[in-house]
Amino acid sequence: MSISSSESKAIGLLRFSLIILIVFGHMRPNTVSIQAADFPLLSGHGISNVIAIVLSYLRITNQAYFLISGYLFWQGMEGWDWNVFTRKIKTRSKTLLLPYVLWIVFSIGTFVALMLYQDIKAGASFSNILEYLHGIGIKGFWNYHVWGLDKVDWLGNPTPNTAPFVLTLWFVRDLMVVTLFAPLLYWLFKKTKVWGILLLMFCYISKIWPQIDGFTIEAFSFFGLGLYISMNGKTLVGVAEQLKIPAIIVSFFSFFACLYFGGNVTPIGRFIFPVFVISCIWIYIKFAEYITKQKGFELAPFLAKSTFFIYLLHACPIARIGSIMSKTNTIIYSVVHHFSAPWLLYYRISPFIIVAICLLIYYIMQRWTPKLCSLLTGSRMPKVEQSNSK
Repeated sequence: MSISSSESKAIGLLRFSLIILIVFGHMRPNTVSIQAADFPLLSGHGISNVIAIVLSYLRITNQAYFLISGYLFWQGMEGWDWNVFTRKIKTRSKTLLLPYVLWIVFSIGTFVALMLYQDIKAGASFSNILEYLHGIGIKGFWNYHVWGLDKVDWLGNPTPNTAPFVLTLWFVRDLMVVTLFAPLLYWLFKKTKVWGILLLMFCYISKIWPQIDGFTIEAFSFFGLGLYISMNGKTLVGVAEQLKIPAIIVSFFSFFACLYFGGNVTPIGRFIFPVFVISCIWIYIKFAEYITKQKGFELAPFLAKSTFFIYLLHACPIARIGSIMSKTNTIIYSVVHHFSAPWLLYYRISPFIIVAICLLIYYIMQRWTPKLCSLLTGSRMPKVEQSNSK
């Protein structure tokens, strides 16, 4: 089964809109659940608090990307074919593994280069560099960062998150892992039908799952869901159409419940949030399909192809700079801090400027250093003369 043109356009729009939400989320604003707030809901502080909760802690971004990835993985397969699977794995070693390694090496390299310059300037030995690299070690490519130590599953077991040196690459790491397990997911769905999906969704909601770095239930449940839909001859927009009524009802109640309890950063909010995700994700897809098909909107190919680059670049730690996101936030806040409600103004403006800067860098690179751009994005570079090329 191949993807229709209208669905392809909807997926393209969905991907780009999700990357903007990811940038909003990575700003990590300080919020207070409505339940615990000691300020009026309709005050300036109250409104900005609600906006921050919605944009940063009620996002359905990574789950949607995993869903789309699983859905696209099955394309070109009618039944299980090990030759096709091997070819897809080889392709993803270029589109995922190579950029994954290059961005981590680039990020660490900027810090090493700065330390090297400082040591040469001071006439010191390079022992600091060796100590720095030893401290990073192999963890830099897999589980260097650890956070969410307060998160637990329904049984009370801790469920922390981990990531490599470039923190946002946890998604790429988990996507590579779950892709390797695609044969197991296929076998599960062939043997258990819909019960396999229900089992994974229960594990996602309860978070009862083996705590192995890179082997996350978020990846397996939504990648698996996308794979299940595709291998059964269905489409994302078709499923979204079938589920739109129950999705709207469940999303409505779970949204306000999550909002009241502060999104997915509070214990009760984390309990409700997975239900909101599972229901609202179909509304995202349906809305993207409505905009592209019913309203005739088509996202520019350049923007559609830029999402991976924006995801990789915007929060990549760079020596002296920190990241494009952190530097932009600092500069904008220094300009608007004397306005009333400066945080709300800065929070609304900064993500769009960050995305614009990443787009400008992407445009320059694909024009002037196309080979490097291709390596860093896994060949996700738009061809200038063929707007529909992949």
